[in-house]
Amino acid sequence: MLDVLATCFPQQLSAWEPQLKRMIPSYGTTLSEKPKVATKELKDTAKTLGLAV
Repeated sequence: MLDVLATCFPQQLSAWEPQLKRMIPSYGTTLSEKPKVATKELKDTAKTLGLAV
């Protein structure tokens, strides 16, 4: 979905980036290259969704 925004609105994307990062903390990060960050994001997401045990 974010790729669609980047493709359709390339001029606005830089202005939207701060809000995107607030909404999606890992925005702009390649999680496959940073396993510790990926693990933290998965835990945070699970907690927010009430999936954490």
